[in-house]
Order: sequence, then structure tokens, then C-alpha cells
Amino acid sequence: MYYYRRYSKEYLSKLVDFINYLHNKNENIVLLSMCENQGDNIVVNEIKKQLSFDIETYEYPQKSINEIIRLFEESKMVIATR
Repeated sequence: MYYYRRYSKEYLSKLVDFINYLHNKNENIVLLSMCENQGDNIVVNEIKKQLSFDIETYEYPQKSINEIIRLFEESKMVIATR
């Protein structure tokens, strides 16, 4: 969580900008939280608050690893951050 706290404003701003860019290009966007202990779900919720549209989210382990793998397989692109 150190990096999130230290760079949270810039980090979230860039992610939100990029998500808006993809949304404006009519791309389907899904946010995935893989590690609650590292604050992924906090970041996902902060991003959702800053968007003017609804966005689909998945959380592991609420979604099984097989569902997550299927999501990756069906994706046109995957953008991962840490």
C-alpha cells in the first residue's frame, strides 16, 4: 500500500483518464480486484467513484479463479497495474 498512498492522486487520475478514453472508444471495460490485502478493492472503488458511467467489476475470491481466467481469455486486451 506504500505506493498507493504516496502516489494515489496521480495514480488514480491516470487510471481514470485511461478508462474514460477506452469508454469513449466504446470498449467494454472490467475492473478486477485480485488482492484485498494489498488494497486492490479500495482502488477499484475509488476509480468507480470518479467515473460518470457504470463499470463492471470482479473480485477474487468472490469470483472463482476459473471465472477470472475466462475473463482474461475473452478479453481483447488486459492492462495490469500495481
